[in-house]
Amino acid sequence: MIRRPPRSTLSSSSAASDVYKRQCVLCIAWPDGHDEIFEGSISGQIVWPMKGTKGFGFDPVFLPDGQTKTFGEMSPEKKHNMSHRSVAFKKLLDACFP
Repeated sequence: MIRRPPRSTLSSSSAASDVYKRQCVLCIAWPDGHDEIFEGSISGQIVWPMKGTKGFGFDPVFLPDGQTKTFGEMSPEKKHNMSHRSVAFKKLLDACFP
């Protein structure tokens, strides 16, 4: 369960005005000794109270930029098509399987 931090730990600015970034980094280490790194990220805001019951972790409080629903409110298909993990895996697939 995600709980809102005590008010005394929040900055003086509204938490909703802060920008948050979710990131995923994947690395493939090849037998010849080189490696390749693929990064995916998505920016958004933390909202309170939590919205939605789908997903896990921060999904109910993470509102991606340009969206009107949190990850917790979105269908799994929509979330997975825009998530930080999806972006990183798409980059990996494009590089390894052109």
